[in-house]
Amino acid sequence: MERDFEKERQAFADSWVLAGRVEDVPGPGNYYTWEKTRVPLLILHATDGEIRSFYNSCRHRGAPVVRVERGRNRALRCQYHSWTYDTTGKLVSVPDERDFVDLNREDRGLVQIKAETIGGWIFITENLNANSLTESLGDIANKLLEDTQLLIAKRETKNVRTNWKLMQETLTDNFASTNDETSTSGHSLGEDSYAIPPNLLHVTIEKHDVIFTTWPIDENTTELEIIYLAPPSETTISPAEDSAWQKEISSIQKTIQQVIE
Repeated sequence: MERDFEKERQAFADSWVLAGRVEDVPGPGNYYTWEKTRVPLLILHATDGEIRSFYNSCRHRGAPVVRVERGRNRALRCQYHSWTYDTTGKLVSVPDERDFVDLNREDRGLVQIKAETIGGWIFITENLNANSLTESLGDIANKLLEDTQLLIAKRETKNVRTNWKLMQETLTDNFASTNDETSTSGHSLGEDSYAIPPNLLHVTIEKHDVIFTTWPIDENTTELEIIYLAPPSETTISPAEDSAWQKEISSIQKTIQQVIE
């Protein structure tokens, strides 16, 4: 059983998985750390405008290049021996470089993994041989593009005492209308819902868009991430600060809680 569980976790690393929104890294130098696949990663908005992802590990001794979960840096500096990288991952400074015989900076940049955006969402995969995100998603890519104008009204995370696959099935059975229509990789479950393997489910609850992602903590525990979406605001008040929106979300939360309990 433990071996099967480790294979499942590796499948997460090899798949395109949802890792955030472009608003999470609004400008050059903004970054956040990410460890939902149990590997320390770094997602950042590079100074060249690209959103990139790297292993949060210095190429000298493997220490983290950032230790704060979220911030803004023009350079990434390991605290161990102060090896410094720019936001494209290039090694730009090595104190006492003369002590490192035959050091080639070009070969010692941060190890980058694939990161792509679609519809305002950031997806990553550690599988460098993976097809592009749009190729992997097939027809579902068009549905994600429709999310570009949506705003995040609320995010929350819950730990649920159940296997992640059972959690995924429970959510699908209760919130997703189903049919036999499928795309290359993502699965259309009905007019207003779709799934992206291994763990993303987009549904409509009480006329509102909700995204679930399920992450295995162990064989019997799931981290459930819930993202509540709202259409563009007609006022200057964001959905996160709009009391009417939050009241509607509160109703959805009660519905979800009844399902997952």
